[in-house]
Amino acid sequence: MKMLEVQLLEDFGSVDRGLVRGGLLAEPGITAVFDGPGDHSLTIEYDPAAVAGEKLFEILCRYGLCSEVVAPPADLKGQERWLEKLLDGRHVLIRPIRPSDVERNAQFIEKLSPPSKHFLFLGGVAQLSDV
Repeated sequence: MKMLEVQLLEDFGSVDRGLVRGGLLAEPGITAVFDGPGDHSLTIEYDPAAVAGEKLFEILCRYGLCSEVVAPPADLKGQERWLEKLLDGRHVLIRPIRPSDVERNAQFIEKLSPPSKHFLFLGGVAQLSDV
């Protein structure tokens, strides 16, 4: 078993840590969840044979958690990702677009109004190209 300290990306006192703990414990390979040393942290005990790398990264993101030790997914090897703090105090994970994001982003852009597309791309774009 391995231990991992993670940070809640958004916690304004309204995050029910009991729900986060329960959800994490329902995930295969997660064996225990404890309060971490910081105000916004949890410590997770997990089985690296059952959940590691990309799978662990996906689980943490699903529950609004972040750890600098988790390896990026295979399609992001060698590329950066980082946390940014927004003006309102929330934290967001910035990462390059993944191949799995392309279809969802294209659908989002198709649904935008022409003025929204203009402001987004600073010009006329009807749809995304395949490049």
